[in-house]
Amino acid sequence: MEKETQKIWNFFLKITEKELNMNEYPDRLMLQKIVYLLQETGINFGYDFNWYVKGPYCTQLAADSFDLFEQKIKPKSIKLSEKENKLIKNLKKDFTHTVKSDNELELLGSLVYIRNQMKIKEKSAVIEKLMSLKPWYEKDAIEKMLKKIENSQLFN
Repeated sequence: MEKETQKIWNFFLKITEKELNMNEYPDRLMLQKIVYLLQETGINFGYDFNWYVKGPYCTQLAADSFDLFEQKIKPKSIKLSEKENKLIKNLKKDFTHTVKSDNELELLGSLVYIRNQMKIKEKSAVIEKLMSLKPWYEKDAIEKMLKKIENSQLFN
């Protein structure tokens, strides 16, 4: 699994434009959401995500990432496919500020999870569900993120 974890760290670096620091909670949260979102676009790393307080979460991903981090192994530069590079480009274009914010990635990941895993598709039902699970998000922010999701076509 080390090679996959290395690849994931490369995705993290290319998407966020910063190195992953597993000692930093925002980085760990962003890692979870980025891997979940990548899997939702068809890049399968083999992780299973469940709902957690901050949205989609995978304990195995956390364990694998901590293992690699604690070994103090620097991520090797792994060549990504043309499809993977195009996906990164589109993700950064469609969600420019989102990919650099743990709070916005949490919102994005949570909305995609509600739509795709909970199978709630109708906009008002998605908003209602998210607000019941995460009452700290403003309805306006949720609607704006849903619009971005719909416009991007990455997670449909």
